[in-house]
Amino acid sequence: MRAMKPSISVYWPIPSLPSIPQVRFQSSEIAERGFCRECGGNLFYRRRNPADGRVSIMAGTLDAPTGLYLTGHIFFDSKSDYYEVADGTPRHARDYDSPEV
Repeated sequence: MRAMKPSISVYWPIPSLPSIPQVRFQSSEIAERGFCRECGGNLFYRRRNPADGRVSIMAGTLDAPTGLYLTGHIFFDSKSDYYEVADGTPRHARDYDSPEV
């Protein structure tokens, strides 16, 4: 069974996406994923035709200080049972457009 592991991502405007040697993989009809050409690390997820012009970048690929802060959780209904979330941010069943759970 294929599963998504816990990760933190940030929305980043596409025009300012850092130049990183990457390989892109079309993971579905609507999205692609980017991986580092050198180490294979997961870099980003992007809808093929993003209406908002943004891409979801794995926060761990950014140098500190990032200035990032948590705004919510997505796909919360499918999180595993080995951790609890108690940070008080919104929890969405699927993406940010789905209802809070």
